[in-house]
Amino acid sequence: MSAEKLTKEQEFVITHIESFIRSFAGLELEYLGDFYDADSKNETFKLSDAEVKNFPEHTSGYTPGKFPTTYISKRCKNKRNTNILFASIFTIKLGAVYLKEILENIYRENFSEGAADKQPIEPTDWPQEKRNLLRSIEDKDIFLAEFDERLKETKEELSAANNQIRKDEEQIISLKNDLKIERERIKSLENEVIKLEKLEKNKTTSEITNSSKQKSKAKTNDRRRKSKKKKSSTQEIKKGKITEIPVKTTSDDKYLDDHFAAQSRDLKFYDFPAYWKDEMIYEMMKKVGYIERLEVKWNYKYKTIRARIRLTKEMEEKFQQGGSNIALTKNDRMYFFRMFDAKLDSSVIKRRYGWQAYRKLDKEEIEKKDDEIIKDYNKTFGGHFAKLIKINKIKYILIYFNNENDLMKAIYKSTMEEDLGKGLKIKLQDELIGEKGTYKRTTGINRFKVPAQTNKKDKFVDARSDILSTIPRMKEEHQALDD
Repeated sequence: MSAEKLTKEQEFVITHIESFIRSFAGLELEYLGDFYDADSKNETFKLSDAEVKNFPEHTSGYTPGKFPTTYISKRCKNKRNTNILFASIFTIKLGAVYLKEILENIYRENFSEGAADKQPIEPTDWPQEKRNLLRSIEDKDIFLAEFDERLKETKEELSAANNQIRKDEEQIISLKNDLKIERERIKSLENEVIKLEKLEKNKTTSEITNSSKQKSKAKTNDRRRKSKKKKSSTQEIKKGKITEIPVKTTSDDKYLDDHFAAQSRDLKFYDFPAYWKDEMIYEMMKKVGYIERLEVKWNYKYKTIRARIRLTKEMEEKFQQGGSNIALTKNDRMYFFRMFDAKLDSSVIKRRYGWQAYRKLDKEEIEKKDDEIIKDYNKTFGGHFAKLIKINKIKYILIYFNNENDLMKAIYKSTMEEDLGKGLKIKLQDELIGEKGTYKRTTGINRFKVPAQTNKKDKFVDARSDILSTIPRMKEEHQALDD
């Protein structure tokens, strides 16, 4: 900074300081007279009255008689000390009045719209500047008011839109619930139609049966023969009877999607014990999947199950991989079953379970659990499915093989390892197991020659899949045996 400029600034400061000091001329004569009077009369100097009398309104920035609390201390107790303090405060506020006047003069002289060019503002321009500023403020206030109004309208529109969305969502939920109810009604009606068709069919069958009974009664008076025919007819109906088990359904789609396959399947299940009640079968089938429809057919000592079912995700994965064997536990005992697509051709099932072998269990084996016996035999001889059967209180294991080659390997291995006559023996599908080996039935549509070992005790009919005809070996199987 140059010396010349510094000198001007110093002159500027000194000039206004001198002006400030000169402002106190006549202080004692004009202002301190009230202080003298109060001191002579031993009265308290009235600071507020002196300020109101001598100062313009709101000049010092403090209300008359008020001052910062830091101006006074605990030592100021007697009236004289208080009066001296009040006189000093009055003088300070008087100096503030003078300083305000000096600053206003400086502002008028040096600050204007052209301050950058150091051009003083003309007094006549101040009102116009003030009006311009007020107009700008008014315009901004109007803009803010309009903006607030638009914001309020937008919030109202948003609130209305949210309300409409909630109403639409509630309506969608209501429609979904109605749809579920209608679907359940449709299922119920379909079941009723099926029941009516079955009742009509049973009614027709019953009428035909009654008619044939009347004709039979008219032809013969042999009561013993009639009794046997009636008993035989009852047994046949019982063995082939199909009953539908009531099932519980749910409309909880989330529960179904979380635990079961996406689509239901029409499946058949084999090897359920005939003495199991419908409720037990239903409870066991619920371990396999969600049951939509369940039918049971009595087949000798076993029951065949047909179900429309949504398999559990684990069972669905196994089914898609081609697995057909399932294991279910009941009262700490494991049961083995087979499942197939209901539309699967019977020849395919016959081919898969056509190669069979059986063996009478030893005393040591009988003491083991059924599932342990089955696992050991399948592991040892390479069977893909096995089950335990009882004939005249004697326990056997029946093993199914994938093909003739596997069957012959198992027979050879068993013959070499076991004592003579105690190994695995081949069983054809149309053969029954007796005390002295296998034999073919002598009644029904297919009549076979009665072997010498048949006797009255051999009343057990093996529980198998459907009665199927034998399929000749395939070319690949012949080649495997030749090798």
